[in-house]
Amino acid sequence: MKTSSTGIELIKKYEGCKLLAYKLPGEKYHTIGYGHNGQDVEAGQVITHERAEELLKHDLARFEKAVDKTGLDLTQKSFDALVSFAYNCGAGNLSRLCKNRTQWEIAAKMLTYNRANGKVLSGLTRRRKDEAGLFRSGIKSDHEIALEVLDDLWGGGVTRKNRLTAAGYSYGNVQKEVNRILSDANNT
Repeated sequence: MKTSSTGIELIKKYEGCKLLAYKLPGEKYHTIGYGHNGQDVEAGQVITHERAEELLKHDLARFEKAVDKTGLDLTQKSFDALVSFAYNCGAGNLSRLCKNRTQWEIAAKMLTYNRANGKVLSGLTRRRKDEAGLFRSGIKSDHEIALEVLDDLWGGGVTRKNRLTAAGYSYGNVQKEVNRILSDANNT
């Protein structure tokens, strides 16, 4: 999956575009463009807006791969939110955020990544709220997943449980919804 224009605009909104390299306190490397940093950025370096766009596209590819590695079953909105999160917090924090959590738990936990150097920052708090909101708006409901289970898209037995859990869904909640749908169908 690739980041949509919605995800790109979210990243641009919070990263801003700086055409002159700068260094944040505590950071090892200088930053330029839309939050691009690394050994290739030097003090005093100036780039064009077009180069900032190129660097953004290059960086997006790295974070899209990191989101793909989570193994979560994501809609475009949820994917975009996690790419924005990873773009700002890094692939390591993305992995920690998603590990052994349902998608609803990920959305809630995302809000806690609003600190820099131990201090809560209002800009990070706003960004995490926007990312979590976008993420939540893309989560498939238990009902939608239950219908997919009934269409045999998730396998059966332990395989189903493992696949649903790995994809970030609550197996118990989905199974309850499957049972409710079947019960309703038998009672009509």
